[in-house]
Amino acid sequence: MLFADRTCCPDCRSALVAGRDECPRCAIRLTGEVAWQLFATLERADRLVLRLRAEARSRAAAPVAAPVTVPVSAPATAPAPRTTPMTAGLAAYPRPAGAVPTPAAGAAPQRGMLESGVPKLLLGLGAACLLVGALVFLAVAWVLMGVEGRTAVLVGTTVGAGALTAVLARRGLPAASEALAAVTSGLTLLACVGADAAGWLGNPPDGVLPAQVGAVLGALGAALALGARRTPLGRLLTGEVVVVLGAVLVAIGTTIAAPTAELGLVIGTLLLGALALVAQLGGFRLLPPLAAGCAGLAWLALAGAGLGRAVTDVSVTALWGRAEVWPLLAAVLLALAAAAVPLLPRPLRATALGAGGATLAPALLLPLHDVSLDAGVVGWSLLLLLVAAAAPLVPAGWRAALTGPGAIAVLVPLVALVDVLGRATDAALTPRGDLRLTGAATLLTHPWLALLAAAALTAALGAVLDQHAPASRGDRGGVLRSTAFLASVAGLLAATGVAVTATYAVPLALVVAELLVAAVAAAALATPAALRHHRQAATTGAGAALVAALGAVVVATPSAGLQALALVVLVGIAGGAAALLRSGLGTLALTLLAPASALLVVDLGRVTAQPTEPVLAVALAVVGLLLVAVARPANELAAAVVAAVLTSAVAAGADPLTWLAVHLTVAGTAAAVAALVRPTRRPLAWVGGALLVVASWVRLADTGITVAEAYTLPAALVLLTVGVVALLRDPRRRTTPMLLSGLALALGPSTLLALDEPATLRGLLVALASLALVLGGASLRWSAPLVAGSVAGALLLLRALAPYAAELPPYVVMIAAGALLVTVGVTWEDRLASLRRGRRYVARLR
Repeated sequence: MLFADRTCCPDCRSALVAGRDECPRCAIRLTGEVAWQLFATLERADRLVLRLRAEARSRAAAPVAAPVTVPVSAPATAPAPRTTPMTAGLAAYPRPAGAVPTPAAGAAPQRGMLESGVPKLLLGLGAACLLVGALVFLAVAWVLMGVEGRTAVLVGTTVGAGALTAVLARRGLPAASEALAAVTSGLTLLACVGADAAGWLGNPPDGVLPAQVGAVLGALGAALALGARRTPLGRLLTGEVVVVLGAVLVAIGTTIAAPTAELGLVIGTLLLGALALVAQLGGFRLLPPLAAGCAGLAWLALAGAGLGRAVTDVSVTALWGRAEVWPLLAAVLLALAAAAVPLLPRPLRATALGAGGATLAPALLLPLHDVSLDAGVVGWSLLLLLVAAAAPLVPAGWRAALTGPGAIAVLVPLVALVDVLGRATDAALTPRGDLRLTGAATLLTHPWLALLAAAALTAALGAVLDQHAPASRGDRGGVLRSTAFLASVAGLLAATGVAVTATYAVPLALVVAELLVAAVAAAALATPAALRHHRQAATTGAGAALVAALGAVVVATPSAGLQALALVVLVGIAGGAAALLRSGLGTLALTLLAPASALLVVDLGRVTAQPTEPVLAVALAVVGLLLVAVARPANELAAAVVAAVLTSAVAAGADPLTWLAVHLTVAGTAAAVAALVRPTRRPLAWVGGALLVVASWVRLADTGITVAEAYTLPAALVLLTVGVVALLRDPRRRTTPMLLSGLALALGPSTLLALDEPATLRGLLVALASLALVLGGASLRWSAPLVAGSVAGALLLLRALAPYAAELPPYVVMIAAGALLVTVGVTWEDRLASLRRGRRYVARLR
């Protein structure tokens, strides 16, 4: 007898009624945390009884030892009776998620494989080896044995494995019983296949053999599963799996043998569903979900076959006149029957109801496609609107039933909407020479139906989002109140309206005007007051306005006037968004401001027929003004990119060097002014200075000047002036970082050129400048001019002595070098000796 018995009451031991959660005799409820704890305790009691039985058998087999007398020092005190009930403190059903048993403080952590894992692994491998060995044996020895031998082998092995399974189950060995049950089932399957190969089953029609084999396996699995209930095991999962396998084979055979595959799938779905229901009532563990899953797969196959049969001819005559729609209707009835079963969980029933709705929708709406695609789009869109309207009215637990019809209704409107948007975009970007659109041939005869599709899709999206809104009306869920969502819906509808217009042969200006009106309307939502009270909606409006204005700019590209008008709107919207928003959208708007402003100047130049080079220079000046006005990294990066593009564009002009110098001068001036105006942008001064120097070099090259000092001395004078001013303001600064760069730029190129021709005016001027730097640096005690003048003067002196040094004998040079080295060495050693003497003298002081 089992303590943990699901079929009887734990209190009065009377039989329980399936489907009820209380005992019909003593009326105790068997749900909740207390009932769960009680059943777990009874299962543990069953395991302890099995251990006691095993210990009793081991003691009976072992020799009896002499009793050991243990002295008793004091009578044992009986434990005090427990006054607190065992169920005190337990939470109500359902069990808390955090109620996880924790190991004892002194228990050692388990490492490696569990004790029960080793025999399970060995038994699994052994069962696999037995089945493979039996298969190989039959394949090899089947021809050599006669009918009697074959029968004896098949029957003997199968019966022996079944008997051994029963023995192991009565001994309470679950892993061994499961393994031998699998071997028994495998041998039974091999026996059926062998019997068919031997011709014992005759020549059955198609589909009969799988049904026969499935019936045998189902009977075997039922016998194993039911017989295990009378053993200490209580259940045999292998038997439940074999029952499902047999039912699947019966369903497959029925599908093959039936007049039509759809009829066979209907029978198979009913068979598997009934098996799942009976197994649930019978208290099996693995059989109900497996059978229900297989029934679901059979239903999906039925629905797919019915849909394929229906789309072959979608006319009303074919679907309903010739009853080609009956597989879909059968699938609907089966789904509704599953949804009506009260024993199933509510989510599963809601899913079945949704699947039935998803199957019924094509049966009703496919005939509309025989009329036209427009009629189909209208029908599916109305279904979507109906689903979206019903979503707030359906209880939260049943909303999954709307997912099926909603998901299948999305497909046709979505395809129609994407087709209209794509073809409209292509038509808007390729207008005719007279700035009129050519029109677009869409899948829809009336493209304005895309508005209905867009409305239906947005309504469905709102219904999906509404499922996640907080509940505001009890069990029926919450109502979506997001103004940002409403703004997004309005934006999608506006974009669809513009696309519908672009599918007709209309002037390009009409499409641009619609986009600009949409942009201005969306920008009206992003006011300062709206940002304070409805920030999310205002941000959404600003983003939609930027997208619409950008679209207008792109569409208006063939016309400079239209594009200039669109750019005016874009500059205004981008400037306002950059000023009001500091988020990522504000940064994006600021990034668009510089290129939009430059392109606006270029378009105005095209409208007024101005030369290209001055227009590009003015555009660069506008970008420079933006750089000075707005000190943000995004604006600086955008201004740099735009300036580079505008400067590179002058290379194709008639006088590239002149205009290149102008562009560099404008860019350098803008950077320098930005550095002066904004203390935080001081590094831009170096960029501006470099651009101005390069601009002067380009201008000098353009005028044909080749004297090096004309290129180097202006920049050197600027650097030296900045360095001297900095030293006069702060005498503590070092002269090397302040003056050395300017001195190197002033003396370096001239010195190198003077070395080639020392007896020229350049050489004389370099020598005088070096002498002045040495004297000035020595008097002011500035190291940078002293070092620079000394190096330049020394190089000139060596270059002047070079002709005479070549006439000296080699030994003179060697002697002079040796004397110099000896002098330096002696001086070095003498200084070291003086240092040691001073150290010893200090050490002797007291």
